[in-house]
Amino acid sequence: MLYCSTLLIVAALLPFNTFAQEKIMVTHKVITPAEFVQAANPKPGERQRVEILQPGAEGTRHLAGIFASIPPGTPGATPKYHYHQNRESIIQILAGDATEMVDGKAVPLKVGDVIYIAPGTKHTLMNNSTTQEVKYMEFYSPVVPDVVQVKD
Repeated sequence: MLYCSTLLIVAALLPFNTFAQEKIMVTHKVITPAEFVQAANPKPGERQRVEILQPGAEGTRHLAGIFASIPPGTPGATPKYHYHQNRESIIQILAGDATEMVDGKAVPLKVGDVIYIAPGTKHTLMNNSTTQEVKYMEFYSPVVPDVVQVKD
């Protein structure tokens, strides 16, 4: 599955010297979320996560990105909070009706909204609909895994 249908990669040769480990550096990538928004989840009822920007693979060093979906919600569900010790995240809602729970406060999000989540912030993204998925795009840095689940 390729959700980066419009992909432009411009490469430039780096000068050869003893410090250059790679000869080609990616200067940009265009990501088009329309295909992901329209695609059916291959595992309905489960969360989906598709890597769209990976460190090393596309030349990024400090940034990663995903498309993700959350299945329809359960009315009255208790939020399952987590936080990241060092990660900063930018999340954009692509489809659906969502709420980002941030330190116990509900932040309603609609299609097109973008939310920034700072390191150490207890949060979770919830689907408000009982019939439709929430689809979103997230970019984050640093890329090392640092998820800490919050115990109730």
